[in-house]
Amino acid sequence: AALRKNRICQSTIRFNSGNNWTAIPGKGWRFFFGMSILTKQTGGFMCGRFTMTLPVDTMSQLFDAVPNNDLPSVPDFNVCPTQQIHVIVPGDKRRLVSMRWGFIPRWYKSPMDGPLLINARSETIAQKPAFREACRMRRCLIPMSGFYEWSKTLDEKRQPWYVHAKEPLVVAGIWQDWGHEKMSTCAIVTCPATKKMSVIHARMPVILRQESW
Repeated sequence: AALRKNRICQSTIRFNSGNNWTAIPGKGWRFFFGMSILTKQTGGFMCGRFTMTLPVDTMSQLFDAVPNNDLPSVPDFNVCPTQQIHVIVPGDKRRLVSMRWGFIPRWYKSPMDGPLLINARSETIAQKPAFREACRMRRCLIPMSGFYEWSKTLDEKRQPWYVHAKEPLVVAGIWQDWGHEKMSTCAIVTCPATKKMSVIHARMPVILRQESW
């Protein structure tokens, strides 16, 4: 598909030096609330830490969602796996809810009964037993103010990167309830990194176009 400019993409989303981003119409995720994928001509990321600085009232208005009463505190400049995060789910009226970042398959006997599933690959999500039902039935939006990724320098030191924008970043997610207590859990959907930025990481989250929020 031809690359198309989006007003968010023009110099507002930055990684270190602030190069521009472009939008590619979504394929595998085009029915994800009608959303399209954002990717960078020169790179991509997969996040394992992110930040959230938006007030709840702002998120509620931005996504036209009714907020729950048990949302995580903001600001948080180091959101980690297994923490509660802000998630937007569809319905008769959208809801802004709290979920555990770390998807738990139904067959886990405890949250630690297997690998920690914070990401789901877009290429295989529809086939993986852990994710395929959620891929069909329980998709969501995961907002963030920015996210971190690390690369290695020539002397093997870890170099941190922070990806952010003037507007919030919104990534594709899947969710499901687990256990008798119906613990709500989620994972971020990822896709392959583009060529130049693959030197930082081989994967990136599926970042969504603003008009698709």
